[in-house]
Amino acid sequence: MIKFIPYTEDPFLQPPLYRVVPLEQTDMGYYTLFIKNLIAAHTFENFDKKDFPSETEIINYQTELFGAYINGDLQIRNEGRIDKSPVTRFMEMEVEDLQFADIPEVESYLNFLVRHRKVFECIDRAVDYEIDDSFDYESYLDSKIRRIDFFEITEVIYELIVINLELVEQLKKQLIANLEIQKLNIEYVKGNIDALNYHFNNKLVDSVRMAQVKHHSVIWFGQLLRKIGFEIGWHDYKDFFDEMKSLFCEAINYQPPVPEIANIPYPKHIFTDPKAYLLFHEIASKTSKNIIISYLFRRMGERENFISVRDTEFRDWFNTAGYPKELYSPTHTYEKSYTEERELFVNLLYEKYGLGE
Repeated sequence: MIKFIPYTEDPFLQPPLYRVVPLEQTDMGYYTLFIKNLIAAHTFENFDKKDFPSETEIINYQTELFGAYINGDLQIRNEGRIDKSPVTRFMEMEVEDLQFADIPEVESYLNFLVRHRKVFECIDRAVDYEIDDSFDYESYLDSKIRRIDFFEITEVIYELIVINLELVEQLKKQLIANLEIQKLNIEYVKGNIDALNYHFNNKLVDSVRMAQVKHHSVIWFGQLLRKIGFEIGWHDYKDFFDEMKSLFCEAINYQPPVPEIANIPYPKHIFTDPKAYLLFHEIASKTSKNIIISYLFRRMGERENFISVRDTEFRDWFNTAGYPKELYSPTHTYEKSYTEERELFVNLLYEKYGLGE
């Protein structure tokens, strides 16, 4: 929680030390001080000049501005007479104004500002964010599969717009409150997820057509998430958006298509079945743990005959296949690499690839 204590006088008429020493020398301490100075700049100096008849009105005005900032609503009219978030602009003003003050306390404050420029830019972009009307779900869907009878697309579009705005709202408020993105708050989108679940499981729509709708909707929604991240400029958002995409796929009951098996190239001198290779490749591409590779090799080779070579030949191939981990010593035995959790996970993938049926 950021504790705001407004100035009772113009800090920019005082020596630099007056506005650069935080209550505590942490990033959040400096950030609290930066916000305080930003509000003071708007009140007293650089943005909109105002005359206040009393100290009480000055304090109340700053408190109102602080509330708007924390809520993600603070915008200032710039030189082009357009209302914009002022965070990066004020940071640059502070750096320019204080850069020649050869004082350790000032240098610490400036160091904080420069290190967090990226965050300030992201806050500005999130506050100023507007939905791009050209990124049209209905037009995209129409370009892929044309008209879908009985599909309630207007209602779906409404839910997608609300989710779009809510995601930006969460990103904005998390950056403002914490200088970082933490996690998706599912509660705020639960109603929209439930509505999507209803509309995408419409029994009046042909099941084959609905499968196509779901497939293209997942592609469009994934691009929407990438677009939001790109426009805000924050790239450390993967977990946040991955969770939202998983929720979306779960809501519409999307089942990804089984990979096309026919005529795929695969190392036939190692694997006896192309589906077995695809399963192995999916796991091996995403792990750097020898024990997992050992379990797959021992299970698929010794117990199911999906791998036809012994340990040494398998490792020679594996180390040239471009996977994240190389195997420099013999793989663990099946008994040492087995766990119930590992077996359950691989069993689920066996179902996905149609193995062991």
